Amino acid sequence: MGETDKIEDRIVKEEISNAISALQKLEKAVMYISRQLVEKSNNIDDLQALSNIADGDYFNYSGDDISSETFRW
Repeated sequence: MGETDKIEDRIVKEEISNAISALQKLEKAVMYISRQLVEKSNNIDDLQALSNIADGDYFNYSGDDISSETFRW
């Protein structure tokens, strides 16, 4: 194996290492975003209630913090 081949091999290994590192960071970001979406989806009733309040609609809300109340903005 010539000197050029050794340099090319080293560069390829470094590029592969960088790609793996980038994929690991991406995986962590996707996992974080997924957790955030799950947390937010658990509060979907609360989000709908807030949306209805903003629209000035009547609605019945039976969430954790406020027991079945009728609101009008």
